[in-house]
Amino acid sequence: MKTNHLYPWLCAAVLVLSLLSCRREEVLNNAQVNQIRLDYFSEVTDEGDNWDIFTNYPDIFVKVFRGNQLVYTSPYYDECQNQNVYTYNQGMPLYLEFPNETYSVAIYDYDSTSEDEFMGGFEFKPVDHEGEEIIRLFSLTSEIEFSLFVDWNYVRE
Repeated sequence: MKTNHLYPWLCAAVLVLSLLSCRREEVLNNAQVNQIRLDYFSEVTDEGDNWDIFTNYPDIFVKVFRGNQLVYTSPYYDECQNQNVYTYNQGMPLYLEFPNETYSVAIYDYDSTSEDEFMGGFEFKPVDHEGEEIIRLFSLTSEIEFSLFVDWNYVRE
């Protein structure tokens, strides 16, 4: 009789163990960038000149690259001043589909009469920031600060 009472418990234990062994692990699929915010930038070049010849302030847009491949270009803001914060979310979300690879975020001064000027940027690997809702990119030696607002998407394997 005692064996009959143990049988349901034994079956339940076997069922639980088999379910646990079938459980699949979640792995990072991509980083979903919903917004890029330019928090700070230098209003002048390294030489102390204005970015634009005819105006005092740069017309700033953002580019995102995976390696050398361009994956995002934002529209530009006209006459940007560094005491303001500029948000870029048109064309978002941007999916960084290779989170173990190096991406770069850079700002440029848009010029209608000449080549756009590189103002600076940062390289990063999304996986190094996994789980962070805001990826902050800045340096003590650089006069640029970015914040990327991110969601993390996982798949079961």
